[in-house]
Amino acid sequence: MTSLTNEIKESSYPFNRVGWGYSLLGGSTGGLMVGMLFIFDYQGIELLLIFIVSSIVLGAVFGLIPSIITGVWIVKNEMKIQGAEDYCKLFLMGFLVSSTYAVSVVLLNYYIFEWFLMDSFSLQLFSFTGGMGLLGGLSSMILGKLLLPKEKTLQKS
Repeated sequence: MTSLTNEIKESSYPFNRVGWGYSLLGGSTGGLMVGMLFIFDYQGIELLLIFIVSSIVLGAVFGLIPSIITGVWIVKNEMKIQGAEDYCKLFLMGFLVSSTYAVSVVLLNYYIFEWFLMDSFSLQLFSFTGGMGLLGGLSSMILGKLLLPKEKTLQKS
């Protein structure tokens, strides 16, 4: 009788860390960046902490879906950090997902956002989409720095 051995192929890519990290921390990171804007309007440490904590919580709630999509996309491609071009890819991935999500939310909820779309539809939609895209792209780069594996390249001498 032959003995059957189960070979488990272990990948060095941290699927769980990257996927769960992006999913759970993506929106919060964007919310933290928005909350840090209140530092310039300093009116007391208590109010500043309330603004920062509430923007982190709101960012986690509203940014959950785009951060999950971005995390799945990054895990699917098994991205690793090798250089500056990888940070550009991360920014573009986060920007595309967040801006597309922002446009779809506004257009699908037209009656809720009717006040937003009344006068200058294209300028407001463009600025809102760009702002959400920038938040998603920067958040993706920050989390990429923290969560993605770094791959060192060999230099020729």
